[in-house]
Amino acid sequence: MAGAFTTNVGKMQNYGMELSLSSDNIRSTNSFSWSTDLNLFFNKNKLTQLSGNIDRNVGNQLFVGYSMTSIYDYQKLGIWQKNEAAQAAVYGAVPGQIKLADVSGSASDGKPDGKIDDNDRMIIGNSDAKLQGGLTNRFSYKNWDFSVVAYARFGGTLISQIHQPLASYLTIQDGKRNGIKVDYWTPNNPTNWFPMPSASMSPQSTAWTTLGYYDATFVKIRSINLGYTFNTSQLRILKAQSIRLYATIDNVGYLYSPFKRQTGIDPEGTNTGNAGVSNPGNIRGGTNATITISAATPPRRTFIFGANINF
Repeated sequence: MAGAFTTNVGKMQNYGMELSLSSDNIRSTNSFSWSTDLNLFFNKNKLTQLSGNIDRNVGNQLFVGYSMTSIYDYQKLGIWQKNEAAQAAVYGAVPGQIKLADVSGSASDGKPDGKIDDNDRMIIGNSDAKLQGGLTNRFSYKNWDFSVVAYARFGGTLISQIHQPLASYLTIQDGKRNGIKVDYWTPNNPTNWFPMPSASMSPQSTAWTTLGYYDATFVKIRSINLGYTFNTSQLRILKAQSIRLYATIDNVGYLYSPFKRQTGIDPEGTNTGNAGVSNPGNIRGGTNATITISAATPPRRTFIFGANINF
């Protein structure tokens, strides 16, 4: 707009570390070799000041003393169970509905105040990984070469939009339409993952975002590569300077992932942004770069066969 200008609205702190190690594990006279490359890194950030000496800007998900990727929301404790009917009634809920943490308390005694409102929202996590890294092992034997690339991420929270009923058409709370598979609560299936099917989100309209927060940890095999290089005598016959045939598999699979194990969905984010914590008609999100998993195309497993030929 006319007259608008950019200014510095705060201060932040960043620090991190990156470590790279390479080793020749085996290099013998029988043409066999094995080498390893390891790369580990982390980065931490913290907002240290906001203009106006305020300690938070909820609309933009900015909180002094916390990460720029902080997630500010209610804390989901699970699902109200049948033996908790009386306690659930205090909050206007019934068994089978989402159970939220009552953390606001009263000013006098600090005990739960028996209601869930905006005062019960808090920092429940962030998208920052505690540690990330890759491990590459390379093997060769005579004319053959083989390598395996692994990648890992430890810690942090991902936001699965497709598990948030009002953020995606893939999770319909009535439990009848086509959608992703979730474990709904029923009287005979007292799960703590998803609430009972309901045609209406009310009185859970303030809690649907909490269904989308998951552990972002995973360990995966990024790629497997196999190649064969023709030797000199073979090249003379083919009248070429060099020939190498190869095959590669990308996005091979996961060795460990709590999110993958529970949902069957790839845990690598398909987007970053605030959409995962925005609530239509209610302030619930901002401009922070949280990791989100949406209905966008997930990472694909690809198979590549090729040849490098020089004449």
